[in-house]
Amino acid sequence: MIVSLIKKGLFIYSEDGIKIMNKSFANFVLEVVKPEEALLMEKEVKKKGTWATVRDVMLLVIISLLILVAFGQPDFFDNINAIVLALTGIAGILPTLSGLFTAGNKLKIGSS
Repeated sequence: MIVSLIKKGLFIYSEDGIKIMNKSFANFVLEVVKPEEALLMEKEVKKKGTWATVRDVMLLVIISLLILVAFGQPDFFDNINAIVLALTGIAGILPTLSGLFTAGNKLKIGSS
């Protein structure tokens, strides 16, 4: 966003850093933009900030890898399918098994 504003001439990049093009424009920005609006804009930029960009890049890389593997090693997806089915079966059994373990703690062992 800042690069775009530099290209438009609203900001100037110098040895001292990035500056607004002139003093009157800086005063205009300070008068027009209220602190509450600036805070809301900053929060919105932070929401869509670095993590959104990293997430999009990661998704693109994962999808690209899946497409590459799909064309290069089609048998790999058969193995993945078997693993997913096995994990689904295990996930269905886990509540039952966890119920047995918690029920075992409640049973009284010993005299009747």
